[in-house]
This record gives sequence, structure tokens and C-alpha cells, in this order.
Amino acid sequence: MLKSCLTATLLIFLCFSHFSGTAPESLRRAAPQNDHVETSDILRFWRAYELIRETDSRKKQLAILKKEFFQTATAGQKAMFKARRYTPEEYLQTINDYPTFWETVRQQTLQADHYGKQIEKGIVKLKGIYPDLRPANIYFTIGALRSNGTTLGNKVLIGSELALGDSLTELGELPEKFDYLKDYFKNNPVQGIVFLNLHEYVHTQQKTTVGESLLAKTLIEGVAEWTAEMAMERPSPNPQIAFGKSNDLELKAAFAKEMFSPDFSNWLWNSSDNPYGMRDLAYYLGYAICESYYQKANDKALAIKTMIELDYNNAETLANFVDASGYFDSPIDVYQTAFELQRPRVVKVEQLPTPNTLVDPTTTQIRVVFSEPMDRDRIATEVGTLGAKHVPKIEKTEFLEDGKILIYTVTLQPKTDYEMVLHWTMRSLQGYPLVPYTLKFSTGK
Repeated sequence: MLKSCLTATLLIFLCFSHFSGTAPESLRRAAPQNDHVETSDILRFWRAYELIRETDSRKKQLAILKKEFFQTATAGQKAMFKARRYTPEEYLQTINDYPTFWETVRQQTLQADHYGKQIEKGIVKLKGIYPDLRPANIYFTIGALRSNGTTLGNKVLIGSELALGDSLTELGELPEKFDYLKDYFKNNPVQGIVFLNLHEYVHTQQKTTVGESLLAKTLIEGVAEWTAEMAMERPSPNPQIAFGKSNDLELKAAFAKEMFSPDFSNWLWNSSDNPYGMRDLAYYLGYAICESYYQKANDKALAIKTMIELDYNNAETLANFVDASGYFDSPIDVYQTAFELQRPRVVKVEQLPTPNTLVDPTTTQIRVVFSEPMDRDRIATEVGTLGAKHVPKIEKTEFLEDGKILIYTVTLQPKTDYEMVLHWTMRSLQGYPLVPYTLKFSTGK
């Protein structure tokens, strides 16, 4: 979620002459200027917030939000809108539904400028251990409670309403879907704001922040976490790291069984309501792999360069890096083979003839037989390459009691090509994701 020699310099636009009316004193006070940190979107948000609170008309509120915040946003705030698909309607809902939350976090967000010099010192340290550091722009934005920090291109985007909160932030109005924020704010995230910026800054240096497997995404986050800690020369403030060090063997064994899964839900973006009572433990596993790699490396500077510039979605490169770390007891391909052998598969589709044979359009049931009992609460049918118009009209889906047969009740049309995909989010009772299966057929007259 910057150093004087960096070539990219941000200007901080704090002129609000386009606003109608007079901003309250808390929004008009002067703020210190930081060459590489942009904070003006915070003032824009609070100006819009004040005006919205002065009217009960939702139509007027939405117009204010669009005019005073969305239309005048910096490139960084617009990038946050894009990265999290935030809409004016979502912002307005959070403003109206959680006013106490916003009031308790307001003063903290207005302190964003004061973290600028600390962040710049941190970037100097980061460049000290990674001389090839490229310029990136840091923006303190305001989000709608769905990101404390992310990146888009060369932009570090801090969600200030979360990242600058503390244990006194009032969360009582928030619905159950935000329960994970209780643990988050309990740890006083504002105290780790410089670390968060360095972590996100590292992401701007990586080839990608999108991992195609759990292992890839784990390394992307782990590299950023470990490198930030190295640059700051003090332990990560994130509780996952200390927890992971105390439970390393257990976590390593569990992660080894899943690291090639396309399903991240046990390790990333999850709640603390899991067997370990700690969310986002992939951050620790990635960190631990990096730490082990660095400790074994003879050339420490090259080790840092290698992990930051790693092609995370190149399976061979990724496997070589993890194997070189020596973190796991066996080579990576051993775990991958074991994982694939455990995945359930579709072994037969009844009521459908052999390939290239037309299906009777009066057929009303398609029975899919799996290699083992499945979790009957997870049924996921996706659109295939032919598009949504070619998915059969599904009237009902249900597993038989043994969980090995899934029955689709369908209505088919004559002379039609059909295609649907049984998605990997379907799982065996042991929790392994299904090997995706494309069901494709055509009907006769």
C-alpha cells in the first residue's frame, strides 16, 4: 500500500477554490508539503462529506459526491476507484449508514501529511537495499472500507479510512461482513503506516501483483512483507508474521497441501474465523520462504533483487526459487503431484451420448458422476467459451445423498449447441477443488 533522487515528483494540490461555500476550520488548516506524497483527496472527501450531511435528499447527496469528490479526484484516487470498483453509490451508502465510524476516523485521516517525511525516509532505506528501485507515486486516498492499501501501475494507493485507524475507531454500526475489521483495528494500523507504504511500494516494483496460484500470490505478498521489514530494520507490525513464527511447522504442513490450489480462501482475504484464529496467513508463508532464501544466499544483494524481480507466474521459475529457499522438506513438484492426485474429477456424464452425437432435446436431466463424494453445499456452474446464451436452462440442481452424483434438471431447445463449466470452487469433502470440467453437447431436431 520516496527519496530526493527519485525523478518522479508529485505536486500536492490543496487549492479548493472550486468548492462552493466555506470549508470548516479542520479542513482549512495548512498542511506540511511532502514532495512525494499526495494527500489532497482526503480534504476533498471531507468537504464532500460535510455538504452531504447538510441535506437529506439522496439525489443531492449523490450529486455532491460526484462533483466534489469523484470529478475532482487526483489520478491516485481515481486509480483507487478503478482498483476496487468503487462507485459513488457505495460511498454514499457507507457515509449514511456508518456516520459514527466516519466521525471517529476523521481526525486520523487529516494527519496524513505528517507521515510524509517518515515515508520518504523509509523509501531511502528501501533504495539502499534495492538500488534499482523505480519511482512510484504514493496517494493517501479515501475508500469505502474495502482496502487499506493496494497498487495500480506505479501508484501506491492507501485507503486512509482503514490504514489510519486505531483501536478507538468506532465499528458498532458496521454489519457482519465487516467483522474482520475488529481484529484489524485492534492492532492500531496507523502505527504501521510507514511499513504499509513500503510494502505497497515493493508491489510497484514487481512484474505482477496477480498470482495465478496460491503459491504465486503468497510469494508476491511475502516478498513485499519481507523486503519492507529488511528496509525498516525492525519486525513487521502485522500480527500474521509473529503468529506464523510461533506456529511455523503446523502452518507449513497445511500450506504445503494447498499451495497449488486456485482457491485462496483459507490463506488470503479470509476472516480470523478459521482453525488458526488469524487471517491472511499467506503473508507469513511467503515471508518465511523469502527469509529462508535470503539466509541461504551467498550474495545477499542479488537475493533481494531476485525475489523482487521474480516472474511469479512462471511455474518453473517459481519452483526453482522456492526449492532454492529450502523452506519445504521436499521439492515443490512432489507437493504439486500430491495435490493434483487428491483433486476430485468428473468421471462420467449420464443421459448424454458419446461425443459428436446429437442429444435428444426432450432430455430433462443430466447426471454428473464424480470420483468421490463432494461438498453438497457447493455447486458452481459457469459460462463456457460459447457464452451465456449457450448454457442450458437449468431448472434445478441437487446432489444425491452420497454426494457423488449431481443432477441438473434442464430444459433444452432443439438444434442448439450447449456448453457449461463445472467450476473448481466445487470441492470434495476433504476440501480439495474440483478439476474443472467442460460439459459440451448439441441437440438434434
